[in-house]
Amino acid sequence: MGVYKTEGIILKRIDVGEADKILTVFSKQRGKISIIAKGVRRVTSRKGGNLELLYHCVFYLAEGRNLDVLSEVSVIENFDEMRNDLVKIGYAYQIAEVLDKLTVEDQEALSVFELLRETLEVLNASPRRYELILTSFSIKLLSDLGFWSSDDLKVSPSIKKTLFFLERAPYSDVLRLHLEKRVSEEAVSFMESYVEYVIERKLVSKKFVKDIKRHV
Repeated sequence: MGVYKTEGIILKRIDVGEADKILTVFSKQRGKISIIAKGVRRVTSRKGGNLELLYHCVFYLAEGRNLDVLSEVSVIENFDEMRNDLVKIGYAYQIAEVLDKLTVEDQEALSVFELLRETLEVLNASPRRYELILTSFSIKLLSDLGFWSSDDLKVSPSIKKTLFFLERAPYSDVLRLHLEKRVSEEAVSFMESYVEYVIERKLVSKKFVKDIKRHV
């Protein structure tokens, strides 16, 4: 049985059995992978507190027949600022869901990992513009994966110009972008619909975000 380590960000967790979890991780070296963390739901587990959603970690894994098994984990970044803001963490969950639904397992994609890491860093530090960060991330990801061409969009010139900017601009420029409310809302709505069209299902986290914003 081989042992290896990989750096990655936790996208999803599922409880299995009495004490285990299956984790979906987007890793720097191997792309999206599923691993099993045995016994981490026990109170006595040393690893459980290091396996929260969207934690950026180094994982030490043993190759298994069906799933690789977590042996140790150390946290690189927990993005703690966004965990104190329900709206911000809601958008972070949506970023994770979009990435999970658009990617397949065991395909190395260093550029996608770096995009995810950078986006979470920007979201964690930013006090505003969550929808534009998510929209820019979605376009950048779709473009990287080959699902996007701004030339073929059937939208108004102002929306096409906005989407083209969000695809190409660094986040430092995205955060400084000033848009009319109508243009911003149309761009965000278009991208939500576009992502759902590509993945052929509704985004669960989108409703979560809307419910939170309704009560804050």
